[in-house]
Amino acid sequence: MSSRIYEGGPGVPLMFSVTGHMDIPEKDHDLIRNKIKDLFLSYRKRYPNTKLILITPLAEGADRIAAKAATDAGVMLAPVLPMDIRRYEGTLGGSGDKDASMKEFYELMNGKASYSPIELPSDNKDDPDCYRNLAAYMIATSHIMIALWDGRRYTGNIAGGTYDTLRMACKGVDEDLHEMTHPMSPVKNTRTMSREVYLNVTEDCLVYHIEVDRLAPHDKLKEKGCLDLDHPPKNLSARYIVPHMVAADIAQYEINNGVSAPDNDDGTEPFLGPTRDGWNTYGDLPDYFDNMFSRLNEMNRDMGITEGHGIAEGSIVSDICSGTSQMDSRMYDDLLGSDTPGTSEIKDSGLMYDMVLRMKVADRLAMKYQTTSFSNIRKSIVLGLISAAFLQFYFLFGGAALIIALYSVSLVVAILFFRKHKSGKIFSKFIEYRLLAESMRVGCYWGMLGINDSTESICYGYMKNDMMWAKAILSAWGSYILNDYDRINECSEEQRDGAGRYWIEGQKKYHKRKKEKNRRKSAKYGRYMMVVERSMLVISVAAFVLSMISLGEEILGSIGELMFGGIVLMFPEDVTTMTLVRVMLAVLSIVTAAIAVYSDKMLHGGSEQNMEAKYRMFDIADERINIAKESLGKKDPERFLDVKLHIYYELGVQCINETNDWAFEHMNKDMDAPENNILQSDGAVVKK
Repeated sequence: MSSRIYEGGPGVPLMFSVTGHMDIPEKDHDLIRNKIKDLFLSYRKRYPNTKLILITPLAEGADRIAAKAATDAGVMLAPVLPMDIRRYEGTLGGSGDKDASMKEFYELMNGKASYSPIELPSDNKDDPDCYRNLAAYMIATSHIMIALWDGRRYTGNIAGGTYDTLRMACKGVDEDLHEMTHPMSPVKNTRTMSREVYLNVTEDCLVYHIEVDRLAPHDKLKEKGCLDLDHPPKNLSARYIVPHMVAADIAQYEINNGVSAPDNDDGTEPFLGPTRDGWNTYGDLPDYFDNMFSRLNEMNRDMGITEGHGIAEGSIVSDICSGTSQMDSRMYDDLLGSDTPGTSEIKDSGLMYDMVLRMKVADRLAMKYQTTSFSNIRKSIVLGLISAAFLQFYFLFGGAALIIALYSVSLVVAILFFRKHKSGKIFSKFIEYRLLAESMRVGCYWGMLGINDSTESICYGYMKNDMMWAKAILSAWGSYILNDYDRINECSEEQRDGAGRYWIEGQKKYHKRKKEKNRRKSAKYGRYMMVVERSMLVISVAAFVLSMISLGEEILGSIGELMFGGIVLMFPEDVTTMTLVRVMLAVLSIVTAAIAVYSDKMLHGGSEQNMEAKYRMFDIADERINIAKESLGKKDPERFLDVKLHIYYELGVQCINETNDWAFEHMNKDMDAPENNILQSDGAVVKK
């Protein structure tokens, strides 16, 4: 059996899955295989920095056609089985030669292009819910589902079948399967915080439908509950089906971004309209999803992942991964501090190694764009001050040609620099990567503590539209395919307890330090502001006195005209005391605004009060755990463990909600964009 684990490092893959009929005519296999191969190659070309993975149960028919197309296109396979592999073997070969089917199954699963199989929990091979579980898991974990479907609707006992899977992909996973939508659901852990969620859990898995023929005669299809026996399949026609729950988001995205509907090569428009089931269909990849996948590819590029999916030297990923012998120690030391209680227990266990690595990469990206953003803000302020100074000189010296030229050049430079900063979305990237890092931090600690829940399900309500790509990244990063969660199950309670103490104590220390740091910054810029404001007051009083006595005395009259190359640079008779006073007031006003902008940006983590509130959030959790330990620790240790895990779970939810509120509060504040603007997902600003 294959034992290959995911080797893509912290890169974010684009996840495909497949569902379809088992009785597709063999004469169509090669045509369908080539069509799917072309699909994969087109995505590799469109998103060159992104690894592609196909999730497949490797059943006969559609699953294996897609698997072979994937290997042809250099796409890795991620076998996900609906049950134990020995039980699954008993379901193979139902449509033909069992030995041949078994041989093909193991050749694909054990090939170099396949990762180790994931076995979803199930009691037996005849349990229909195991296939529904598989459907829910693929819908939640994949970004695009390839559907080899005959286009007919079905009803009756076809739980987990092709049409049932598509129904849940487009209309929403059945509520009794919400637990299976969590990426860590295959972890066999009884201490789960999973629960039915109605508002935050939604499906955004795009469907690529290839309409296929079936060998089954009409009477067999009727037994399966087929409602459209007279519907002739449009053999090998292809279209995208948009999930119902994001269709409205796509429509609004197209309105906001002025998306037109040009003709495709085949003469059809991209939007094909609703089907009989009300599913919205497109002839080409909708711009909404293209924007999401492009942002995912952009993040891989920001990490330093090359088109060949290697890692560029000197990139963030290579810097973090260099010196592998010291990586464990440095990674956890850098996470929150080597002197944090519980560090040794976490190092010894190797807990959540892969997820911690991804969290560190997102954190490093956030720090990179934070530094760049603050640097750009400083440069913008300096350029603005220079331009404003030349403008004042322009008024002061009567429009001299050299001053006009210098003012024009400085103004153009300031505008170009500002536009470059805005187009690069530097500050927005800082916010977005920080949100990802903090969500991953909660995911890491939940995993370390054995809490079986996903962070993206909580984030969804915040991430619709503009931040949808972040949910796609969290879904891929947290999947069982990319992480070896089996190591977690082997951890002792001491190691889990160490992880909890590491989390709380580390965050308390961090926010305490941050509070003091921001207090000093606030005091520093507050002093600057006080000096400037008092200077403005003194000058304003002086201006009032001068204006009252009508002081219009010329102060530079004895200098004479200043000439350069025959051009008059300064007319001294235009320079009055009142002019100089007005210039000083204008400059001080600009300096005041600059200090206000810069100080606001420097306190990126929040004010002293914000830091105190975050500190108290962890301190209260710590107090609650201590109270529970005193009352339950000895007389009811099992109950104490459950209470402690619930506290950690609630703490994680609070952290995610706080981070998302902070992110959306700051998303429109890149260079203090007006509050009545809406920042679209492509960075464009559209007026309300």
